[in-house]
Amino acid sequence: MAAVILASAVKELDLTLDDLATNLEFIRTASRLRPRLKDMLTWQTMDGEEKALATAFLRQGVGEESLFYRGDGCYLVRSI
Repeated sequence: MAAVILASAVKELDLTLDDLATNLEFIRTASRLRPRLKDMLTWQTMDGEEKALATAFLRQGVGEESLFYRGDGCYLVRSI
């Protein structure tokens, strides 16, 4: 019984870590793209909702990847 519960917990941890890697990659990409995006968009062809979404994204500033790390590991791994 305990082995089954442990196996499920390990599987869930693996999936969570996979999600974390995906999310960190998105943050890295977004932080590199955001400063360039304004010049890449054709604002004249956008409708109001598209402009509002793009503007909100651009106003967020640069993401801080280092907030996810502490020393030699990430917060999630250390907290588990």
